[in-house]
Amino acid sequence: MQKEQLIVKNFFTLKDIDIELSKYNVFIGEQASGKSLITKLLYFFREVFTTYIPSYPQDLHELGNFLYARFMKIFNNPILKNTEIIYHFRNYSIILGRNQTFVMSDKLSTLYYNCVVMLKDDQAYINNNVKTRVGLGQQPYSTLLGKIYKTHYDCLNIGSKFLPAGRMMFFSLFNNIFNLISTQQLNLNPLLIEFGQNYQQAFSRGAFLSSTKDRELFEELSAKILKGKYVYDQLGGFIDQDNHQTRLVDASSGQQEFLPVYIILRDMLAFHSGNLYIEEPEAHLYPTAQKDMLELLVYVANATSSQNLYITTHSPYILTVLNNLIMANEVRDKQNTFEPNLLVSFEEVRAYFIADGKAQDLRDMENRLIIATELDSVSEQNATEFEDLLDLKYD
Repeated sequence: MQKEQLIVKNFFTLKDIDIELSKYNVFIGEQASGKSLITKLLYFFREVFTTYIPSYPQDLHELGNFLYARFMKIFNNPILKNTEIIYHFRNYSIILGRNQTFVMSDKLSTLYYNCVVMLKDDQAYINNNVKTRVGLGQQPYSTLLGKIYKTHYDCLNIGSKFLPAGRMMFFSLFNNIFNLISTQQLNLNPLLIEFGQNYQQAFSRGAFLSSTKDRELFEELSAKILKGKYVYDQLGGFIDQDNHQTRLVDASSGQQEFLPVYIILRDMLAFHSGNLYIEEPEAHLYPTAQKDMLELLVYVANATSSQNLYITTHSPYILTVLNNLIMANEVRDKQNTFEPNLLVSFEEVRAYFIADGKAQDLRDMENRLIIATELDSVSEQNATEFEDLLDLKYD
């Protein structure tokens, strides 16, 4: 199993975080507790292995400056007072130290230099064999570290997707808007731009995707969440509900929130690509639909052989459903109710409660489940208040 670890000291609300990651990762907590910060940090550091780096400098200091500038853009120029962030992936490490510079471990630096050499060799081949000359900073590879990393270690999925919260605002943005704007023009967060481009690309390819037998469960779960079947057309598509066409502008908030997720997941499933980072998948969804949503995410992660699924949530229901999938895997030899791609191994799960700048491990190692009941303190508080009010009424 791959080793992935994130250590954070004094970064916004995150005061002292030291977490280990695995295939299925869930972060739960109140609003503004730091769940999204953790997910974005993981995405940023993991994508260092696949980020397009202009000119591919051989000077590591220059490379560090590039990563630092991207970091500051994503996190909106944070004040890094006494901040230290350490990211480990297998045998490689990247450190954002208190001197506010990025430092790569020796093994990662060596890997980077090997990449530069390999790209230059490829560039020489292109220059000698391709009529249209392409500069090294514009060469037709989408990755730098990712290419050699994938070649030599076969452990990196290219094409990871970050799905931010507030997705419903994107449902009508399908006319190539994210391909026409740049972060410099509108000063948008790079992750927001990437999400819009992924959405547009997935939508554009949607006309060529047809339902196949291995995607029946995906379409079934999606239809339950949408309360109908999505039908693609050049106008943005519509939801077919009992032969009634609902255009997205007239759809419910839950349908609008889910549709970009559906479009991107469908594309990932078709092209078997990427790790998945998603914020608040339960947004605007009824508890039964939250169940369908988590099963859908697990199904895509398993069916695409994705290495990692990262989820931020406010909902204990997500953990409850995850427990069901863990238990289904425990008794897989005694039941055939659950699709194999819905089974979750307890050893591959990490769940953390984020509060007061720290992360509490929610795994019950003895019972091999996630501790979910203790998080729903609101229900217990409401029940206590109701009992007190009943006592007053009938006193």
